[in-house]
Formats: sequence, C-alpha cells, structure tokens
Amino acid sequence: MRQNVVYPRLITNQSFVEKYLEGLNISRDGYFRNVLNIQLFDDLKCVEKMYDDPEKSSWRKSSFVIVVNAFYQPKTNRMSFPAAFLQGNMFNSRLPLYVNYGGVGSIVGHEITHGFDDNGRKFDHTGSKRDWWDPQTLASFINRTQCMRKQYGAYMVEEVGKKVNGKLTLGENIADNGGMKINYLGYGMPQNILDQNMGKLAKKSLGIRAHPEGARRGVRAAAAWPGALRAQADVLDQPRTHVLLQGHAEVSKR
Repeated sequence: MRQNVVYPRLITNQSFVEKYLEGLNISRDGYFRNVLNIQLFDDLKCVEKMYDDPEKSSWRKSSFVIVVNAFYQPKTNRMSFPAAFLQGNMFNSRLPLYVNYGGVGSIVGHEITHGFDDNGRKFDHTGSKRDWWDPQTLASFINRTQCMRKQYGAYMVEEVGKKVNGKLTLGENIADNGGMKINYLGYGMPQNILDQNMGKLAKKSLGIRAHPEGARRGVRAAAAWPGALRAQADVLDQPRTHVLLQGHAEVSKR
C-alpha cells in the first residue's frame, strides 16, 4: 500500500507550478468567478488525462495538502495524509508519543482498513479491479459483515427519528473499527514507558490520568474529533465516536 505524506515534492518546484497553472485566470476582486475558474481548470486537467494510465505514483490532487482529512484511493492503492491533517488534534510533536499514536494512529489504521472493506476488497495491490480473494475468504468476510450491519442498523438517530442504514455505512464502520483495532494492537509500548511519557499537559487536557493504557488511547482517538453540532447538521456523525468506542472493550474501560 503506497503512502502520500504531508505534500507532493513537486509543489516546491516553482517552475513546475508556474507551468502547471498556465491558463488559470485568478483576480483579486472576483471570489465567485475565481471558484468557477478553478473548477473549470481542474475539470479540463482531468479531461486531458482521461485516456492516460492512472498516475499511481502521484498525489490525486496537490490541493489535498490543505484539506484536514485523510484519504484512501483503491484505484491506486494509496493512502494520503496531507500537511493540514498532521497538526492540531491529530498530531502535535509536543505531546507524548502515545497521545499522537492514539490520534493519528487510529486514522492511519482506518485508511489501511479501507483497502479491505466492502469496496476496497474489489481492487488488488496494483489498483486493478478484480476478485482476488478466494471464495472461502469472501464468504467469511460477507458473513462477518452481517453482524456489523445489524449492530449499526439498530442505532436510532433521535434528531431525525430514523435508524442508521447499516448497509450504506458499512465501509466506514469497517474502517472505523479496524482502525481502532490496529491502533490498539500495534502499540506495544509497556505500561511503565507509557507512564514516563505522559506529560502534564496531556493529563490535564485529556483527563486520562486514571485510565488504563487502552482507555488512554481510546480517549485520545475520541479527542481527535471534537466539534459542536446543530440539530440540522450531519447528525449521522454525532454518535460515531461513542458507537465506535462501545465496540472495543480494551478502550471503553472508564
């Protein structure tokens, strides 16, 4: 699985950037027109590459570096972790190792798992779409996903009076749970070293002084997605962290 981290090196090449942006018209006093021009420019670039082979060695879009999110593209079998994502609640060099691991580690695990979810499984390691799982593995996978569909399909979203569509959200649910599992299993640091690395700032701000090791990373993973929601907002995301941590005994002890 390939990785894009921080930003593509080409964007630091001034001559490359200038040549790439030839034909893009931007003005200082026309925001809406600028947005339309950028979209048109981007669409034309995509059309130019319509019949080219996929660029499996490059970023999908250089503009991703300013997006606070992570991505997995099955057609290139590539994960992307932009510069804007690797800061703030996700990653902070001043915080202890386990804190960063609990935050960004669960997201890295999430993107890895996307390569094997209900959609990612349809693409092989080269990004080609084909059935590469043997029949027994596929049958076992489909059978195992039924319990997850049933679990999430039972959650009621009170704000809209409807239950979550467990089939529709299956890919994200698999990736969320897989990410937390990978995060937990991948962190093998002994308890005494964890204690040595627990800074006062982390103890105070995250309230994890009394939590066992697994719960600390669970709290950190939850703290990676703070926010205030209105009633008319995307309420399907509201219970996401709560539901996710419910399913992991190792991180739900509190």
